[in-house]
Amino acid sequence: MTASYDVNNHQGGEDANGNPGYIPAPAFGTSVQAIYDVENRLVAANMNYSYDPANHRAWRGTVSGGTTDEITFWSVSGRKLGAYEITFTQGTEQRDGDYYAPYQWYFTQTGTNYYFGSMLIKDNNGWVYPDRLGSISNFYPYGIERPSATTNGTEKFTGYFRDSETGNDYAVNRYESPGTGRFVTPDPLPSSANASDPGSWNRYAYVGGDPANRTDPTGLCDPFDPTCFFGTPGGSPGQPVYVGNDTCQNLMNAAAVGDPVAISLLGVYCGSGYPGGTESCSANYASEFSPSGGPAEQTDCGPGTPVAIEPDCTLQLFRRPAKFKGNLGQHTYLELCEGAACEIVEGGRDNKKASSTNGDLIGFINPPGGNVLGAGTSHASRPGSDTQIGSTESIPCSDIDIINSIVGAYNSGSPVPYTLIPLSESSYNSNSFTFTLLGDFGLQGDFSLPAYNSAGFGLWYPGWGNVVPGLNNAPL
Repeated sequence: MTASYDVNNHQGGEDANGNPGYIPAPAFGTSVQAIYDVENRLVAANMNYSYDPANHRAWRGTVSGGTTDEITFWSVSGRKLGAYEITFTQGTEQRDGDYYAPYQWYFTQTGTNYYFGSMLIKDNNGWVYPDRLGSISNFYPYGIERPSATTNGTEKFTGYFRDSETGNDYAVNRYESPGTGRFVTPDPLPSSANASDPGSWNRYAYVGGDPANRTDPTGLCDPFDPTCFFGTPGGSPGQPVYVGNDTCQNLMNAAAVGDPVAISLLGVYCGSGYPGGTESCSANYASEFSPSGGPAEQTDCGPGTPVAIEPDCTLQLFRRPAKFKGNLGQHTYLELCEGAACEIVEGGRDNKKASSTNGDLIGFINPPGGNVLGAGTSHASRPGSDTQIGSTESIPCSDIDIINSIVGAYNSGSPVPYTLIPLSESSYNSNSFTFTLLGDFGLQGDFSLPAYNSAGFGLWYPGWGNVVPGLNNAPL
């Protein structure tokens, strides 16, 4: 098998959200047309599908002319309980001399799943014996079944349900195509992309290229990878808190910073204090385990008592008058805080390593009140008295280390010349420095600066909007 991809990791025919118009059908050695709903869920591919609010597939069938009409029931903890085939017959009944043809509906149970703790031990084919990755039967690393292959339409590779209509594996939030090392659609969870793991930016990749040791039960995140989680980390590396396939605590952290997927799953994973929730997460997931082999910590969200999660780290944008050689513009800088420990990050002029008469633009990182720009003067950077722009942004604490690394790499490289008042996009000052750092983390659009009035009124931010070379995506 061969495959080719463009710079966006697409094979061709994808929509604006990265969903391909045709997906592999390994059961038949071909491709089939795929249709998606507004939430990028597969709703048709040789079969039609519909989903419950937690993205569990609740129905699969054919709209007309087919024989499949199946509904699936799931537990509150997200485990498949059983499936029922729907059939009907049309009878004949006489009432008051007239004949009617009422429909009689039948629900025939086609399979029931049984679990020992979190492990599947019996499905519609009888007793099963999963290996350490949850696979039933024998497979090559990326899911192709070793000879002799068994019938599809049951749980197989890592516990995924292998659809008979395509041969792809249903992974709750998307589908994995056996043998390709890829999911057929991109990861819908933005926070699963980790800045410290460039491979995670491949939004289609299966378990980061390590199928011998890792799994991805829900198509969102590998629970054995401590760098891959909902939003902000909920535990130290190797000891994350697991609730079901994912973390209730991490879901709340991610929801606190606006992750739409996490918000939609709060009620399912975190108790009745959230929309759609009915029980506490510790009651739902008491049997789960941690990657370290010990028992999982239990995060009791409590029925009706949601836990308020305060973000560990924050980013704030400040402005102050430049007060430098008659410059009437505003100087911007960042304050980054982890709890009570804060630092100021700002750009400024350095005459010690100068490539121009005005010196070079370099980065300064100091605690508030420390050796900040203008220290000892009335115009030093002081977050307590300067004006904050916009609201406080919640960020992963690891981003602070990344920002410090970016600034350090830039300073030790080839800083650009400093320009007091940039008049073109190729000249830079402290505002350019701040703007570029925000862009490195996709936060430029979160701050709206007051516009400068051409008549001379209002605030002026010279250099804002210019991207500093070497600071933009600087190597870590």
